[in-house]
Amino acid sequence: MILKNKTIPGEEGFTLIEVMVATVILTFLTFGIVKMTDNSILTKERVTAEDQEALRIEMGIARIEEDLASLYTPLFFAAKAEAAPLEEEAFSRYEGGEKFAFTSTLGHPVPFIISADKTTLEFMVYNNRRRVEDSKQSTFAWVRYSLRKWERKEGDDDEAASGSGSSNKELLELVRAQSAEDPFSLEKIDWEKVKAYPVLSRITAFEFNFWDEKSKKFLESLTEVENGKQLLRAFKIKFTWMNKQGVELEESKIIRTNWPYFKAKAKKDPNSSSTSSGFGGAIDGSDPLKDFGNDPSGIFKDGGSDGDE
Repeated sequence: MILKNKTIPGEEGFTLIEVMVATVILTFLTFGIVKMTDNSILTKERVTAEDQEALRIEMGIARIEEDLASLYTPLFFAAKAEAAPLEEEAFSRYEGGEKFAFTSTLGHPVPFIISADKTTLEFMVYNNRRRVEDSKQSTFAWVRYSLRKWERKEGDDDEAASGSGSSNKELLELVRAQSAEDPFSLEKIDWEKVKAYPVLSRITAFEFNFWDEKSKKFLESLTEVENGKQLLRAFKIKFTWMNKQGVELEESKIIRTNWPYFKAKAKKDPNSSSTSSGFGGAIDGSDPLKDFGNDPSGIFKDGGSDGDE
């Protein structure tokens, strides 16, 4: 039996033209994949950086909100004391000072809420936490917010810091200082000796507004609010900050204190000639709800109104 060789078609392989075309196609595919991967990495880095900026702002606002919501004053649950002559010396100990206004019916000193201008605020809080065991601190502390010039850090090449953005405004930062050592001392706190930490950075404008229950508006000056230096129910913070691309963004938030309105029963202390008031949340013990109906929280249902309206 004789076997004949048969030629199998296609044994010659690819031609030079076919190889070149395949190489070009593979090159374009590789270039496209590399370009797509590079774009994805750059987009991720840009979005992550923007998220980190927004996260820092939100964390700063949360820190301010925690402090303002924890504002302490005995007027939330008691009224101003009207002491008898024999008790006048004890009740007047905290009167006339720079840190406290007077004493409540429960004998607690009422701290001032201090605001020299709309960019600074000093007040007492009850949310302090000890960092060192057995340290001479309690849950009370004095907190101060103020503005200072923002210093550009080494290696920071963002447009806002270099002044190449859309605005050449001076950049500021909101700082927080806290003094928890002997908060009920009558001595004035030397804030220059208390280390302050930044809360919000790259700020171009910042202000505190204070809720006035009579006008039902947020006012820029604390002196315009009736009894505002002793008792406040709500705050509004407004500020403008600049991101790394030099774009200015505006933020605002309304913050209320944790204490609700309530009506307590009048009580006569058998061991004292002073009388406890029947109402908390009022300087003179009068009903704080008489001008606002039965639902004082309703004044914030629309977010309140600005004082410049």
